Amino acid sequence: MKHRCCWIWIAALAWSATPWHSLCAEVDPEAANTYVDDSFEARELLGRLEKLERAEDWQGAGRLVETIHEAYGSRLAEVEAGRYEGLSGRLGGIVSGWPTAGLAVYRELCDAAARERYEAALRGRDLDALLSVLDRYAHTSWGVATAKAAADLSLESGDFATARQVCLDAVERDGEAAEFVGRLAVLAALRGSEDEAERWVARHADISNGGTVRWSGRDVGLVQLVRSLSSEIRASASPTAGSDWPMFGGDLGRSRVGSFVLDRMALLWRFDGFAPGALDMSRADLESATGRQALETGKFLVLNPVAGEGLVFFQDADDIWALQRHTGTESWHYAGGGSADHGDSSDGSNVEWFSPALSQGRLYACVGSDSAPYYGYESAADSGGLVCLDSQSGNEVWRLSASQLETGSARVGFGSSPLVSGGSVYVVVRRRRTFGFEDSYLVRVRASDGSVVYQRHLGSASVGGFGYRRSTLAIPAIVDGTVYVATNLGSVAAVSARTGRVRWLRTYRREAESAWRDRVRASSEDVSPWHFNAVMRVGGRLVCRPNDARAVLVLDQTDGKIVQTIDADR
Repeated sequence: MKHRCCWIWIAALAWSATPWHSLCAEVDPEAANTYVDDSFEARELLGRLEKLERAEDWQGAGRLVETIHEAYGSRLAEVEAGRYEGLSGRLGGIVSGWPTAGLAVYRELCDAAARERYEAALRGRDLDALLSVLDRYAHTSWGVATAKAAADLSLESGDFATARQVCLDAVERDGEAAEFVGRLAVLAALRGSEDEAERWVARHADISNGGTVRWSGRDVGLVQLVRSLSSEIRASASPTAGSDWPMFGGDLGRSRVGSFVLDRMALLWRFDGFAPGALDMSRADLESATGRQALETGKFLVLNPVAGEGLVFFQDADDIWALQRHTGTESWHYAGGGSADHGDSSDGSNVEWFSPALSQGRLYACVGSDSAPYYGYESAADSGGLVCLDSQSGNEVWRLSASQLETGSARVGFGSSPLVSGGSVYVVVRRRRTFGFEDSYLVRVRASDGSVVYQRHLGSASVGGFGYRRSTLAIPAIVDGTVYVATNLGSVAAVSARTGRVRWLRTYRREAESAWRDRVRASSEDVSPWHFNAVMRVGGRLVCRPNDARAVLVLDQTDGKIVQTIDADR
C-alpha cells in the first residue's frame, strides 16, 4: 500500500512596533568559506583604472573600461567586505563620477558602438538587447534614447516592473529627467498605486515646463492622463479568483494570503491513484519506528499543489497529475520516467520539494534531481530537467535538460519551484560535485521554447563530507523585476530578472560544518520541508532565514547591507 502526503501552507510574520535590537553577534562579513564569481584579474584592472583616473588619463581609462566590460562584464566586484555587485554596474557607477572632460572622452570612444547596438536592438524591437545596451552604455550620448526605448517597449508589453526600474535608474542618473518622471507617474497609475502616481506628478510639475507627456502619439497633460488611467484601473479592477493558486506561495513574491469561510471542515474528495515514486513506503515500512517518526514529523509533506483553470496540479518526483478541482477525478498523468535517487535519510539531505507553476495554459515543473555521491567521478548524468506541459492535456511542449546548461561535467539538480513571469521561466539550478561541493545558479529560459537566456552564478560552498550532506534547497522570489535568492550556500543575491545582472550579492558566515554535523548527529535533528523559505520583503527590507546559518538576516533591499541579525532560535 502506497502513501502520499501533500500540503499547501502560508507563512505570516508579524513585526513589533518597538525598535529592532540586535539579538545575536554581528554576522562575520568575510564569509571565507563561500565562493562567488569575482575575478582576481578584474580586481587588478580596477586598481589600474583608479590610477588612470587620478592621472586624469581619460583616454586610457575609457579604453580600460571597455576592456573590463568585454572580458569580465558578467562577473562580480567586491564593494566592501562580504558585499558584491555586478561588474557592469560597478563600471557604470565609476564612469558616472567622471568629470565633464572625462565623460566627453568616454563618449568619443564609445558612442559609435552604443549607437550601432541601440539601433540594431530598436529595429528588432528586442527588449533584452536594449537593456543590455543600457547596462553597458548608459553614460554615452545614446544612453537616454536607449532608456526611453526600453521603458516604452517594456510598458507596451505589459512588463511594468522592468519599465519602472529603467525609469528609476534614469532618474537616479539625472534627477531632472522630466520625461522619466512622467513615465513613472503613468506606470504608478497603471499599477493602481494612486498615491505614488500623485507624488511623481508633483515632482514632474516642479521640473517640467508644460506638464505634458507624450502618450499615444500626442502631447497630453500628465495630471489629466494619470487621473484618467487611475479611474480606468479602479473601474476595471476585479478581485483575483480566490480559488486560483498558480504557484507556490500564490504569487511571484511568494507572499499571497488566501482565505476561505466554511461552516464546517469536511473531506470533499481524496485521490489515491499514485504510481511508484520517490516517497513510496510499504505498510511495513510505515509501521516501523523509522516510518512512524517520519509520519509524525511531517517528513513527507513535500508535495505543494497549485490550482487554476478548473484543475489541481501536483507533482511527486518525476510524476505529475492534474485532477478536476471539484471531484478529484484524474484528468491526466505525466510519467517523467526518471530513475534518479531522490534522497537518503541517512545523509541529512533527505528533504525534497515538488511544486509546479501554472501560467497561461502551461504547467512548468522541475524533475529528475540527482545528488552526486561524496566519492566517485563527476559524471555528465542528464537526469535533471525543466519540463513544460500543456495544462489541459499533459502533453510535453518542451524540456530543458542538464546538458543544455553550462555546468561542466557534474551532476545537476533543478530547483523545487519555478517562477513564471513576463514570458520567462526562472529556476535555481544546483551543480553538485563530488567531495561535497556545490554551486548555485539562477537560470532564465524563454517560456515559449525553453531556450536559455542567461545562467548566473550565485555562490559555491562545501555542503558536507563522507556520509552526510547539507540540504541546500533554494526558493526564488520576484519583487518589482528583481529575483531574490537565498542559496543556503552562504550567499543572498538580488538579480535583475530581465538582464541577469547581479544588483548585489551578500555573503554571510555559515555555521561550521563540524558544528552542524555534530548537532544533527547528536540530536537526530533533521531538515524539514518547512525549514525552507523564500526571501520576504517587508517595506524596504528583506528577511531571510538561511539553513546554513544560525541567524535570521534582515538586509537593505537596495544594496544588500545587513541591517539586523536575529538569533534563529528565537
